[in-house]
Amino acid sequence: MDLHLSKNEFTSPVKNQTTQHTAFEVILLIIIVGLFYWFIVLPKKSSVNDLGSQYKTLQDQQALLLGNKEKLAKAIADMKSHPQMVKEMDEALPLDNRVTKLYIALESLTQDSGMTVGNINISFNGTEPMAGNKELLANPYGAKRTLHTLTTSLHVSGSFDQFQALLQKIESSGRLINMTSLNITAGKDDALDFSVNLEAYYYE
Repeated sequence: MDLHLSKNEFTSPVKNQTTQHTAFEVILLIIIVGLFYWFIVLPKKSSVNDLGSQYKTLQDQQALLLGNKEKLAKAIADMKSHPQMVKEMDEALPLDNRVTKLYIALESLTQDSGMTVGNINISFNGTEPMAGNKELLANPYGAKRTLHTLTTSLHVSGSFDQFQALLQKIESSGRLINMTSLNITAGKDDALDFSVNLEAYYYE
């Protein structure tokens, strides 16, 4: 009896096991690579993207700060080159609520116009004067301030022409003063009595 076996008809069990092991290792390797990418690479990539975004934000903020610094330096240089303008601004809107300064100014303007001062009352809506605040006095421009009002009632007597002259002097004075109301009555010896409500302003 003759037995003929071809090479293709015989498969070694060892070879089949090797093929199965190789396929399993490839699948396992793919799984390991996928897990590594999912749990290691992706979080790192997200972290790098976040850092890049934060770096871009910091760059934008730095550019904005540099721009503001340049504007501030220019403003300071302009103020130093125009001391008279700064002086006029300080006179128009002073950084204190000293009522005596306004009182003396109104009294002087009234007398210069030839009128007689009857009464001057001044009130303010801010805090007490900053005479005791040495830190604020040392750096008056460094504090954050808001606009406040000095409400004034001025009672004077004289002629109408003298009163017009007084209004012109108040208008041309360095202090910013607005007239809010006016009352005129007959006075003594052909004079007129003027009751005027005024508002002056200051920063505090």
